[in-house]
Amino acid sequence: MVKQRKNVIAVLDIGSSKILCSIAKFSLSSELEVIGYSNHISEGIRYGIITNLQAATESIAQAIEEAEKNSGIRVGNIYVNISSNNLISHQLSAEIDVTGHEINSQDMNKLLFQVLDKYKDQQVSVIHSFIYDYVLDGNRGITNPLGMYGSNLSCEVNVLVTPNNIIVNLANCLSKCQLDVNAYIASSYVSGVACLTPNEMKMGVVLIEIGSGCSSISIFANSQMILTDGIPVGGHHITNDIAKGLSISYEDAERIKILYGTAISTSIESKENIELAAEDENEEPTLISRAILAEIIRARSEEILELLEYKIIHAGFSIASNKIVLTGGSANLNGLKELVGHMFSAKVRVGYPKLIMGLESEEKNMAFAVSVGMLTHISQTIKAAPMRKANEGSSSKKVWQWLKDNFI
Repeated sequence: MVKQRKNVIAVLDIGSSKILCSIAKFSLSSELEVIGYSNHISEGIRYGIITNLQAATESIAQAIEEAEKNSGIRVGNIYVNISSNNLISHQLSAEIDVTGHEINSQDMNKLLFQVLDKYKDQQVSVIHSFIYDYVLDGNRGITNPLGMYGSNLSCEVNVLVTPNNIIVNLANCLSKCQLDVNAYIASSYVSGVACLTPNEMKMGVVLIEIGSGCSSISIFANSQMILTDGIPVGGHHITNDIAKGLSISYEDAERIKILYGTAISTSIESKENIELAAEDENEEPTLISRAILAEIIRARSEEILELLEYKIIHAGFSIASNKIVLTGGSANLNGLKELVGHMFSAKVRVGYPKLIMGLESEEKNMAFAVSVGMLTHISQTIKAAPMRKANEGSSSKKVWQWLKDNFI
């Protein structure tokens, strides 16, 4: 029997090729444990945008129903991801006068008010705000100014917003599934939570995620997300190029991409071929050059990486880093890690999502990175809430009320 239960988190990862629903139980004293999940084919959704409400609703409903059945828990509220392709990342600053008194939580909230108030009359929804640096009297690198003295306090913030229509359409779709949305969470941020180490996030790292329909690039430093941006191009487009370039079916293109494809062609002999069985048993099998296959894969892979690099440069940042972490469904494509390292002259590793109890069988499955990151982020936020409330006092309530009045 499916029943409702407290201390349960349900998350929904809506992608262009798949919809993942994960249900986990947690407490303040125990580890997070996934008790049911599903991996369903995505219909009616393209690049994180609903293109067919009925088809999307049916796909989401089926994914949730399967996860509920596997967990024995019925969910009424859920956390939902926002694709990086639908996010806008703004780097903003604010400053206040703190002369004559000890800096308190009200001062820090005033800074946040200043930044978020800029979006009050815009047709966007604020998804996250990350304060990645405080500056006190010109001194940078202040991680927490609470209790300090000075004259001028400022902060630098990365604000992630999405157009209101994205939220309205998602909420409408989930409402038809009898679900209320607890919060929307940026895919690129929680991918970092799932795949990056605390030291990488602190010291500085570039996260490149290549999914099926979208790819993203994010910069993390000071344990915060500094910037993120995305493009509506991903592994699906590599497969589509192979299918068109070699005049084969999409299914065959996906299979040979995984089995024989590479983004680095230097190790392939020009005469090396792949034998593809014909659909008609009376026809001869098709011979496909591995060198040509590699050329197709490399061309699109380079384009994706160049587009992501342009996004970073256009925002006034540099991709130059001694560390890049590559994740997403296409990260395991043979030779892609080497191509990234060659193009950006950086150390590259493939980032897998951290292990969560109940998902042991999916330990190396990058498809679960967003789900794992969402569950981890939510449980950490909930566990930190009592401490935050004690430290901030009543002023934090005013911030949350203002956010609810204007953005939620």
